Amino acid sequence: MARYQIGMEKRPNLSIYLHKQLRARAKAGEHNFLNKVVEIASEAGVEARFKPDEFSQRLGSIRRNEYALFHMREPLGENSLCFRRVYFYPFWQIEKTNERWNWDTAKTEFSGLDVDQNEIDRFFDHWKNTHFPEIQASSEGFVYVPLQGVLTKKRSFQSMSPIEMIKQLAKSERHRTIFVTLHPNETYSSDEISELQSTIEKFPNLNLSDESANRLSSACEYIVTQNSGTAFKAFFLEKPTILCAGVDFHHITVDAGNVGMSEAVKRVIEHKPDYKSYVYWFLQNQAINAGKPDAKEKIRKRLRHLGWQL
Repeated sequence: MARYQIGMEKRPNLSIYLHKQLRARAKAGEHNFLNKVVEIASEAGVEARFKPDEFSQRLGSIRRNEYALFHMREPLGENSLCFRRVYFYPFWQIEKTNERWNWDTAKTEFSGLDVDQNEIDRFFDHWKNTHFPEIQASSEGFVYVPLQGVLTKKRSFQSMSPIEMIKQLAKSERHRTIFVTLHPNETYSSDEISELQSTIEKFPNLNLSDESANRLSSACEYIVTQNSGTAFKAFFLEKPTILCAGVDFHHITVDAGNVGMSEAVKRVIEHKPDYKSYVYWFLQNQAINAGKPDAKEKIRKRLRHLGWQL
């Protein structure tokens, strides 16, 4: 149901809240996705403005009675939405929440595609070659664990804390070496690092690695993570994944929260989903490809679906 009864009333303004660098690009017309959002607003007689991504500014969007679009921020109030990249450019999503595990895609069943296999193959190969040029998948028999942040706490969307995930994996995986990496953009406390080091010292099959995500993804047997986007990217290398948290790309993974880590390790080796069809469905059908001719209409349709009268 639409949130505004427009009639003869003036439509609300649209404010798009962005960090400094992204705001500069958007103002210069250098952001393809946001260019289309602004065009849609203009065609509906709505003025679009770019504003600083500051909490006080975003909170003020409620009293200003405006349409508000936040980049990777939880929406505030009825008329605000979140947009964020879906792991790769130029794929985007617009949602009522920034929590990927609560996105519409996460709640949608993945089933067979009524799409020519040649088209699926072309799509998959194109994006694989774009993001993994000259990388060939192999199997060197190890397990890759890309860590994210907050290592010692179990958060609401997780089935266990990252440290507990590592411990359970080390106990369950009896045949393979496990390589754990820290996230390059996370800041870890001394207590977190101490707990991680202590855990690694207790299990001879655990190792902390500083090798690149591409290298480890391409050569591992499988990936274990909370919900790192590294696992989705590794679908292009057809690497199976064990998840320990909610996320939007859960459909073709093994969920340790449901079956337990020991059972998940048993299952993941034989887990061979249709990666090509899934990647096509996830990116081309579920997300908005800002590089396609129909992107603007998809954005307009999505905004209207979520209650905006544009």
